[in-house]
Amino acid sequence: MPKRASSGDDRRKSPRVKLSFAVTCSFEDPRQRYTVTGEAQAVNVSSEGVCLRFKNPVVLLHGAPMNLTLNLPKRAHAILAKGEVQWSEASNGGTHTGVLIAFTKGKKMFEQSIYGGNGARKKGK
Repeated sequence: MPKRASSGDDRRKSPRVKLSFAVTCSFEDPRQRYTVTGEAQAVNVSSEGVCLRFKNPVVLLHGAPMNLTLNLPKRAHAILAKGEVQWSEASNGGTHTGVLIAFTKGKKMFEQSIYGGNGARKKGK
């Protein structure tokens, strides 16, 4: 079972868990008509979002949309999701970024992967 991250004054609806897995992100800039794809590592995750660590510094604007491919442990297939940057800051030569996740499908599988069992979220444990 993944270890839950400390909540501090965390106001999330669902608890975070410390869980590391690879994430492929693509960012589309309609003004420039190009797509940038990058690799990140999840640091912690909840049913609403994920904190990503990019090895290299990247500039991500609040509200920027992104496509995510979540390669969760013990899952045969990756889960696809849409995301929106909530915050981004430089950290140890790289960047930590908080992303709000919106699922088109696969949310139940995602929650089962991070919370175990049937995916039920238990706040405060």
